[in-house]
Amino acid sequence: MKKLLKFILAMTIAVITASCGDFGKPNLPPDVESTVEEYQEAQVTPEQAAKNMLAIREQYVWDNACDSVFRVMPEKIIIYITLHNPGFGTWDIGNEYLLKKELYDKLNEDINLVNNFKEQQGQQKPDTIPTKTELDKPNVLPIEN
Repeated sequence: MKKLLKFILAMTIAVITASCGDFGKPNLPPDVESTVEEYQEAQVTPEQAAKNMLAIREQYVWDNACDSVFRVMPEKIIIYITLHNPGFGTWDIGNEYLLKKELYDKLNEDINLVNNFKEQQGQQKPDTIPTKTELDKPNVLPIEN
C-alpha cells in the first residue's frame, strides 16, 4: 500500500513538472518579450547617466544624513518618535526628525522645561520632625560597680 502511494505521488510530481514547460526561460507573452529585448538594447545617453549618478549621490547623502542625525539626536525625541511609530528603524527616525526638525526641537525644549520643573519639585523635601541635637539629650552618667 505504501509503495503504491509513493508511486502515485512520484507520478503526480512528474506530470506537474513536465507540464510546466521550459525552466530556463520565463513564460512571457510575446509583446512583453519584445519590450524586454528593446529595454536591454536601449542605450543610455551620457546626460542621462550623469543625472542618474547625481540622483543616486543625492540619495546617499540624504541616507547618510539620516543615519548621522539619529546618532546625535536627544534620547527623549528618539523615545517620543518610537512610541508614536513603533515600526520605525534608525533611518526612519532620523528622516522623521529631519523633516519635522522645528517641531521636535520645540518639543525637546518643552520636555526639558517639564523635567526641570519636576526636578525642582523633587528637591524640595517635605516637612519633617527635627532631630534632637546633642544638647537636648539627657545627660546620663554611667553606673560604676
